[in-house]
Amino acid sequence: MIAALFVQPRGAYTGRADVDPWPEDRDARNYAGPWPVVAHPPCAAWGRYAKPTPASTARGPLFGDDGGCFAAALAAVRHFGGVLEHPADSGAWKRYGLRAPPAAGGWVESMFGPGWTCCVDQGHYGHAARKPTWLYFVGDVAPPALIWGPSNPPPIGTGARRGNLESMSKLGRARTPDGFAELLISLAAGTAADHSCRTLDPDSDCSECQVIWCEMADSMARVGANVRVSLPGDVAPWWAPSKFGASWVADVEGVNGDSLDVQTPTGDVEPVPIEYCRPWRAGTYTAPPGNAP
Repeated sequence: MIAALFVQPRGAYTGRADVDPWPEDRDARNYAGPWPVVAHPPCAAWGRYAKPTPASTARGPLFGDDGGCFAAALAAVRHFGGVLEHPADSGAWKRYGLRAPPAAGGWVESMFGPGWTCCVDQGHYGHAARKPTWLYFVGDVAPPALIWGPSNPPPIGTGARRGNLESMSKLGRARTPDGFAELLISLAAGTAADHSCRTLDPDSDCSECQVIWCEMADSMARVGANVRVSLPGDVAPWWAPSKFGASWVADVEGVNGDSLDVQTPTGDVEPVPIEYCRPWRAGTYTAPPGNAP
């Protein structure tokens, strides 16, 4: 099983028994495991049409203002394994210190932190245009070779715009081809743990999950630990009026039995039962916008 984050509700990942899809109405920023992920965070805020400043007349959103989606996707891939994709030359790569890959193809290992990056044309995997794409992969072993170099899909349109993404509809540009989805799923599935359930629940009947849970609880139950808190709406009505609950990343400020004292996105310190927490990458704090009462 893998989790597909930030995907279309009726796209290539829907209806598969081996995929847990997270479209917009589930808010993939709240994903807290346990499965490896394929992440498609929104890209408009990281491309050429994003506004460089609030005063800019560019037609896109403010550069980098994606509501924490890329940060959440990157953290999920680093923590649970899997792969993240973004258009080639994405501004998010530089913002988050990822290594820009060579356009000719081939995986390059990150210089700082885990993972490998590459550039691959979606045209090799069923897209109607070349659509060069950057991938970021995290797993226990080096990722396999892909089809490198420029693809050569049939021409689109006429004249100077022939073959360009601009000749396609907005839906056609954004669509993930089935072949490319299969590739990303296979990459993420290769990072999965050997045991099959991965519930990571303290009451799990799986002995391996119990061991993993104990290790996770030990790493979280200390002052200064960095955790992802994910609360269902009925547990945290003080913060999560939405039926989807609330999720954020914070440092542990105290430990009280089976609860962790963490700072909420509203600035208060509240006790949260440890079963609603997961270890997270230190140095990151994200608060989903629009959830505060």
